[in-house]
Amino acid sequence: MIVYVDVLITINFIVDYLLLLVSGRLCGVRLNRLRIAIAALAGGISSLILFLPPLTPWINITLKLLISAALTAVAGGYHSIRSYAVRLFWLLTVSFLFAGLMLFLILISGGRVGFYQNGICYFRISALQMLAGSTAAYIVILFVQKIGKRGLVSAQEYRVQITVEGKTGERYGVMDSQNRLIDLFTGTPVVIASPGLLGDLLPATVEHALHAPMEGSPGVRMIVCTTVAGQELLPAFRPERMLLSSSGRNLLVEDVFIAVTAQPIDALILNPALTGRDLPLQKLQEGGAL
Repeated sequence: MIVYVDVLITINFIVDYLLLLVSGRLCGVRLNRLRIAIAALAGGISSLILFLPPLTPWINITLKLLISAALTAVAGGYHSIRSYAVRLFWLLTVSFLFAGLMLFLILISGGRVGFYQNGICYFRISALQMLAGSTAAYIVILFVQKIGKRGLVSAQEYRVQITVEGKTGERYGVMDSQNRLIDLFTGTPVVIASPGLLGDLLPATVEHALHAPMEGSPGVRMIVCTTVAGQELLPAFRPERMLLSSSGRNLLVEDVFIAVTAQPIDALILNPALTGRDLPLQKLQEGGAL
């Protein structure tokens, strides 16, 4: 079978994009689409290893693991070993399932529709078939996102326990469907607070950035916030931990920024995109997850 480089890279770009998108969603992480596209492009280019001489199984496995680790870092960044390991695990799991499906299709066709070489799948398909396949895959992704959506309970008001620099405090939070603010570099959801609301939980570096936003402060991320009044830069930080509680349910948020506005507000403005894992009340009382 003749292999066309443009078809090879395009197919693997689409496949890698979909795998990264699905794996990110399944592990409850909101990823930036641009970063996913860059990672997928790198994955598509890496498919050129198909033209290398047949690799030994161990070299092939090691190479695929390294590529997967790199794509995970590019697509979602690196914030902690735990979040990175979870994203890598889901990417490898989804990729394994996809590879099994593709191998099954190749075997039942007697090798007529495509082949595997060095862990790379190649299908000789037309532009129309590629468009139809991509559309079908996108529909499947929407379905997976819908049934795999995890996270918050349906209530609108929450007790929010926040740990910052070793200090823990409880604040009142409200879920706001209009808060779609994310960090543009990582796709991380952003919660909005005020200095008066945070009180002693407000890091000194963030307080300094509020008064001198252009000077820069270590550990502070500037978030662009658009409101009816225009755009402003809000200093933001990552809490060590955030726990939402409402109606007997508890959600340990795994990835979040808290942006601080100088405007006085009475409650944390929570983001509906927040995800995490449910914690039973018994586990909280035992202190196992705290």
